[in-house]
Amino acid sequence: HIIEESVEHLFLGCQVAKDYWNSIGLTVSQSPDLFQILEDFNAQLNVPFFMEIIIFMCWGIWMTINDFISRGMDPANH
Repeated sequence: HIIEESVEHLFLGCQVAKDYWNSIGLTVSQSPDLFQILEDFNAQLNVPFFMEIIIFMCWGIWMTINDFISRGMDPANH
C-alpha cells in the first residue's frame, strides 16, 4: 500500500520534520502559505544566511525519511 506524501507534510508537518526544526529552535507556523512559513523561519533565525540553514535542514529531513523508508532505520536514532 503506497501513501502519497506532500512536500509540505514531508518537510514541515510530519513528526520527524517538526523534531528537526525544533532541534535548532524553530517553530513551524500553521500558515497554509509556504512563503509565509519561510518568512517566519527567517524572522526566527534572524541571520543573513537563513536560506542555507533551511536547505541543510531539508536535506537532513530528506535523508532521515529516506533511511526510514529504504533501510528501515528508526528516525528517532538519527
